[in-house]
Amino acid sequence: MMQALAVATSVAAIVASATAAPSSLWPKEGWPTSLKSLRDCTVEEFQSFAKPFADMCLLSYVATRGSYYNPDKQNATVDSWERIGALTEDPPDGGMRALTFLQKKSGRGVVVYRGTDLNTSSPGGQADRCADALLFDEDPLPVCGELSKKLLNYRARASEFAKKAAEKYPEVEWAYTGHSLGAALAELVAAERNAIAFTFASPPVSPALQRIKMTPGEVATWATVSVYDEWDPLGWKARGRLFGTACAYTSSETPACKACDVPKGTLDEWHGQCYECLMSKHTFGGYLKHLKSDTRPKCGPWPRELHV
Repeated sequence: MMQALAVATSVAAIVASATAAPSSLWPKEGWPTSLKSLRDCTVEEFQSFAKPFADMCLLSYVATRGSYYNPDKQNATVDSWERIGALTEDPPDGGMRALTFLQKKSGRGVVVYRGTDLNTSSPGGQADRCADALLFDEDPLPVCGELSKKLLNYRARASEFAKKAAEKYPEVEWAYTGHSLGAALAELVAAERNAIAFTFASPPVSPALQRIKMTPGEVATWATVSVYDEWDPLGWKARGRLFGTACAYTSSETPACKACDVPKGTLDEWHGQCYECLMSKHTFGGYLKHLKSDTRPKCGPWPRELHV
């Protein structure tokens, strides 16, 4: 858990020191209706498109309550974006967390949902893991039975938050982002609202979509894009249970990840070597390093054969 904290916070300076350039893949106003231009764009174009979303995801961890909180970032924003403090979800005792960002001149807005706090000794970490279990049909922690179903229904809370943002700023076109659990929430909300989502390391999300009476076929292939490290265990679990498009970075194999490369029905990312692999390939710091590299992910089929 402390390793995840170190990874999440050590890259904050990297992101803060970088400068943001307007993406050539964005229209002058609003958002593109399709993200297909990411398929064949250059490294620089991909990074320029992805960087603001990545910066927002980082702030969702370090500017909200939890193990990764950095008081110096409490009111921080992203270059050329206004952060709307009045549209923040950051409950003191655990629950779904989200931030909002606006570019009023371009009519663009972004809602970012935070991912899981891995520190299960804290109320927030416990709530996050219990919400994971509820959303992705995983084995719950013993404490989950003590928490209210309303608190743990992060999907419903995320949908309510997006509705509030849209009603507050009806002239704004919204996109959605997040990492891990936050990615799944962003993709589900975007599907509900017929909007785009650009996310990082989404878990298997199609089963949750079907619970809200939608099917993956109702979501345009390039309306949602999720970025992965090819060795991220959640990426393996998600294959065949995603909607939209996956873009995967190639990376070096580790002994733990090689040992964890098992049929997805038996993969348990919370224990043993799979947890070690998760910590090295799934934490958000690794994705920020990918975005600082001189490569870009390949969008479409996974870059290597995996068990299915």
